[in-house]
Amino acid sequence: MFSNDRVVWSEGMFLQPQHFQQQQRYQQAQLVQGLEALQSHVWGFTALKVDPAQLALGCIQLVECAGILPDGTLFNLDTQALALARFVVPEGARQLEVVLALPMSGICASEVSRESAAHSLSRYHLVEATARDNSADDSGEATLQLSRLNLLLAAKQDVQRSHVYLDVLRVTERSPGGQVSLDQEFVAPVLNWRLAQPLVSFVDDFLSRVKQRGYMLATNMGVPGLGGVAEVQHFLMLQTINRAESILGHLASYPGLHPEVLYRELLGLAGELAIFSESSKRPKTYPVYRHDRLGDCFAPIMADLAYTLSAQAGTDVIPLVLQEREHGIRFAGVLDCALYATARFVLAVRAQVPDDELRKVFPTRLKIGPAERVADLVDLQLPGLSVSVLPAAPRELPYYAGFSYFELQSDHPLWQELNTGAGFGLHLAGDFPGLQLAFWAIKDPQ
Repeated sequence: MFSNDRVVWSEGMFLQPQHFQQQQRYQQAQLVQGLEALQSHVWGFTALKVDPAQLALGCIQLVECAGILPDGTLFNLDTQALALARFVVPEGARQLEVVLALPMSGICASEVSRESAAHSLSRYHLVEATARDNSADDSGEATLQLSRLNLLLAAKQDVQRSHVYLDVLRVTERSPGGQVSLDQEFVAPVLNWRLAQPLVSFVDDFLSRVKQRGYMLATNMGVPGLGGVAEVQHFLMLQTINRAESILGHLASYPGLHPEVLYRELLGLAGELAIFSESSKRPKTYPVYRHDRLGDCFAPIMADLAYTLSAQAGTDVIPLVLQEREHGIRFAGVLDCALYATARFVLAVRAQVPDDELRKVFPTRLKIGPAERVADLVDLQLPGLSVSVLPAAPRELPYYAGFSYFELQSDHPLWQELNTGAGFGLHLAGDFPGLQLAFWAIKDPQ
């Protein structure tokens, strides 16, 4: 093995290639040590794309590939190098890990071979290129001998002891017809987490659900809904959700973010949500971050976060947000169409009119139906869904003074159209001073 000590340059010394090679090793070691001092796990792919058409032919072919190997070697495969980065999957292969490999430094006496060969243990192979002197106007071209990294795609089991490598993908099987199937949950070590499709899919979906959950919680604060300890719990959940939405929104848009930063934030969120989901009110113990096994360490925490958010959202009382639209129409979206068959829909109304008058007049002034049809109901003076006055607030909704409660009836033909629509549309004719509306779906007990 070579040392990484610096060359002592002195006057009159006889220069040999070894001097420059040693100086290059020293500079490379300094670069790697400096990067590792600033941040751990400074290796992985910065670009990685596999040609899907080659999978049907039983081959793995890279079309984009760049990054840093674990020993600090930087690489960026050009068109010629990409053409060589091809691996034929053996017949009958199952659960085969394919890696991008480079011979270890010092494993071969000569680090440069005259030609590229998969069996060669030289780190570089020699190529020739012409170059012109860019500091002179009329200089001719010179032929240079350059060294190119001897990178190859290989089965992990074949190069573990002789090469430094990065995992690229996992082959689940090669069919008798030659079609190669890949493990879609496998995550290659990357320096930008958005290169890992399983992580991107989870974060994008989870962030969307966090936004929806936060919106639902926010609309349930300060209006008839939960009270007492339950209201405090909702407030704390909203506080956690708001923080998660802001942080994840930033991480999702920030370019080139290391996956460890994402893992750290998800760990913190899982710990905060544990108080709402775990009987012990304490966080679970999750795997230690492993840059070479991103899928294994992210999978448990992603599953728990998705479950926790779904469980918290799955309460018996679901607030439906009423959004103001043009021409006095309000819209309430319903994400789960199963609610039309399994839930009661209740409107709470308060206005600066006597309660008896409100309960009498409100049903006659209200047009409610599928959001796509409510404008026609108003314009053509057609009847919408009927509502009945409730003598008291449903037991699932604490009573608030001054509010009257109305339940939608599902015996109208329009009710069936809700299953194919986006939600409810609502129009209220006349003037109701100080009008306040709240809308819920109350799941029937199983």
